[in-house]
Amino acid sequence: MVNKSKVLGREVWRDLHTIACFEPHGVGRCYLDVLVKHYPCEECRLNLAEKTIPYCVDTAEYFWRLHNQVNIDLGKPVFDRWILQAYKCEHLRERYTQDIKKHGSAPGDYAARLSELRDKYMPIRMSSVYRLKK
Repeated sequence: MVNKSKVLGREVWRDLHTIACFEPHGVGRCYLDVLVKHYPCEECRLNLAEKTIPYCVDTAEYFWRLHNQVNIDLGKPVFDRWILQAYKCEHLRERYTQDIKKHGSAPGDYAARLSELRDKYMPIRMSSVYRLKK
């Protein structure tokens, strides 16, 4: 069985590292704020809210630092700094324009992308909806 929370996490990390290729100037904190408010997993949101990443002009470095902090929390290996160069790839432009920015170009518009991913990977069970209505 696939752990949908892990799949969602991988998808969001791919998004963030792709965003860093095309928005390299200091928007990392803006996206972190969106994640803290809208990430589908409550435990993950709370964990992200506790992260203090020093300001970085380079968005790729900001997300690299954030990803490593989360990996440390989860007992996963951290990424070496060289990985930053791997994300500077032109082939990501299609993913960026078709998947990430189709909802808008401001960091706040990423909340719509998170909703889309939530619906795809973490749909609400009907039994939960029924209990809420009672």
